[in-house]
Amino acid sequence: VSLGYVSGGVAEIRDGLEAGAVVVTLGQAGVREGTKVQVLNPPAEVPGGSAQTAQLAASGERGG
Repeated sequence: VSLGYVSGGVAEIRDGLEAGAVVVTLGQAGVREGTKVQVLNPPAEVPGGSAQTAQLAASGERGG
């Protein structure tokens, strides 16, 4: 991925992910290539983006 703005533990991903891709945002230090993960709370479908994108937009936060 290509990063854009980075500050205080928040990073903007500018390139390298498809729209709506599910990413690890908490606990990623324990995830290595080949690690099996389970999505506990799958995002709901939101037209034009992911549920996380909609949630972040509503809260005014930036994802990372």
